[in-house]
Amino acid sequence: MRKLSKIKKILIVLLGAVVIAAVSIFGIGFINFNNDNTDIADADAYGTSFALASAGSLMNVTYLCSRISGTGTLAAVNSKLASATGGVLTYSTMSNTFNVTVNSLHFNPVYVSKDASGNIIVTFWAAGATSELPSGSFNTYTTNSGTYPCTDYNYSQGRALLVGSSYATSSTALVSGTSKQHTAYKTLIANYGAYMVAPSAVSWHSTESYMGTAWKSDKLWLPSTTECGTSASTGLWKCNGNQYKADGWTRIRNRSTSDESKIYSIGTSGSAAAYSVTDGDKMRPAFHFNLTKAYNDTVYDKEYVDAWNAAVTASSASSPQTFKLTRNWNAGNDAHSFGEGVGFTDGTIYVPAGKSMIIDLNGYNLDRKLTSTISNGRVLTVYGTLVVKDTSSSAAGKITGGYSSTGAGGVSVYSGGTFTLQSGNIANNKNSSTQYPGAGVCVWGGIFNMSGGNIYSNTINSYYGGGVGVSDQSGSKFTMSGGKIYSNTAKYGGGVVNENTSTTAVTLSGGTIGGSGTPNNATNGGGGVYTIAGTTTLSGTTISYNTASNSGGGVRVSEGAVFTMTSGNISKNSAPNGGGIYVDKTSGTSTANLNGGTIGGSSLGNSATYGGGVFAATGGTVNIAGTTISYNTDKNSSSSSTTVYYGGGGVYVGGGTVKLSSG
Repeated sequence: MRKLSKIKKILIVLLGAVVIAAVSIFGIGFINFNNDNTDIADADAYGTSFALASAGSLMNVTYLCSRISGTGTLAAVNSKLASATGGVLTYSTMSNTFNVTVNSLHFNPVYVSKDASGNIIVTFWAAGATSELPSGSFNTYTTNSGTYPCTDYNYSQGRALLVGSSYATSSTALVSGTSKQHTAYKTLIANYGAYMVAPSAVSWHSTESYMGTAWKSDKLWLPSTTECGTSASTGLWKCNGNQYKADGWTRIRNRSTSDESKIYSIGTSGSAAAYSVTDGDKMRPAFHFNLTKAYNDTVYDKEYVDAWNAAVTASSASSPQTFKLTRNWNAGNDAHSFGEGVGFTDGTIYVPAGKSMIIDLNGYNLDRKLTSTISNGRVLTVYGTLVVKDTSSSAAGKITGGYSSTGAGGVSVYSGGTFTLQSGNIANNKNSSTQYPGAGVCVWGGIFNMSGGNIYSNTINSYYGGGVGVSDQSGSKFTMSGGKIYSNTAKYGGGVVNENTSTTAVTLSGGTIGGSGTPNNATNGGGGVYTIAGTTTLSGTTISYNTASNSGGGVRVSEGAVFTMTSGNISKNSAPNGGGIYVDKTSGTSTANLNGGTIGGSSLGNSATYGGGVFAATGGTVNIAGTTISYNTDKNSSSSSTTVYYGGGGVYVGGGTVKLSSG
């Protein structure tokens, strides 16, 4: 959010030239980069060592990276730190010097280091003119001894002005400083506190010769001469002291390493005095900024973007390229986009036609990070050939965080495309559409082969296919030979839906749909599988523990579709009508050919109010010619084998046709 509050034209003299500067002062929540010395309200206040940078936001961290390292990537900053003396960058060793404007206050980056977790920390120090620093009167109590010394930074009104701490007004009085905190500082911490790191978390700062226990957790603090120095050759930051030299007397935390808890005034010559500190408008605070967190939270990952674009460019149908994750790849929080270039479309990661890619999740996530639906809000778009696997020991990597109004939140496979899931996970994606099936995977004219991995916890509340949606587009095909589809939710087809008219559209030859403790759920019909067109063949997959609120806990066959079972198991599923299978059609005939495998079984029976094993409703035909139907229950029975009777635990005939030839 940005609010333009005022524009000032100020005449300044810089390097002997008279320049007219138009300075934009931005309001709450926006931080502005400046790179032109003509943008300075008071050139002398910044000093010639503090060159400025071009306009932009602090949260535009690729630009921040470019100013520090010369290249706009986190990797470039890492590299520069790795080659720097002591693994840190001082003000003078950054590639480009600049300042930022935070809630109308100017700050310079003066030091770059890392915390104990390896996050890159940029330390900023106030660089603005005295006139722009928040004012606030300091108590005149100046004794340096006693229980509550006012010149002690831990109990000073100076610290209260920054963070709202308690402060001393006498040797015995300690007053709450909550109301003393200046609005500008309060807003700064409120807006950017998530990216500010306390001194105690920064290695070099926490090990200073003295750190006051009262302020070590402050996100905004006063530096000392240990950090800022008194000349170009002193101080940790090596920034020449220009920020205080131009202002006569500037407030700091100490004047020597033996008294870093005190608050002092430092003059242009570098001398310090402990006399009465009565104003706050010359107090120049600093803060530590977690660049790594800001980069990962707000900007698409440029290292991954460049590498993916290069890999896609190099690939061909006969020369697949392998892309292995080394950390999570998150879409940027602002645009929720993974990137731009040949390997991206509509913010999604893209495999174009004629390209062949292999993604090794390696235990990490591809995360779109969406919390509300957008058009094309999926993670992956496939028109070429894509294989996803996870070679890590945990195989816990995920395709996640998609939320789309135009198909799957996870992966959409279009005409001419082939997607193979060998290992890894497609999880926690959403589809808000009422036209495109499938929340985890949408097969829209392409081919999806699943030989391993998991598809779980995906949701489409108002349409078909929580896990996988096979659309009515010509060429759509899904083959499952391994892996697991579980804990998905849809109105119809919690696990899988088949809308395609082809006789080979869906083949389920292995793996599991559902499972103990991890059922798929349909709020209407087809908890495990819903087939409404063409032919779905079950020849080895286990469909178990799924639920439907209306019909077909395991499988629902409807609208003229054919379901053929030659082997596999349909067990422990439940629904009011047809715990195992429900077959119906409003006009014409839907058919279930049960030629092998088992529906139910000892301790594995399906359950329903009507038709624990199979429900043949109006328009439904069930041909039983080899499938074992046993130990299923309905409200009228405890168990049944293959006996066919009205209200049966095994098979319920509710207006349809059942033909039993063997089994």
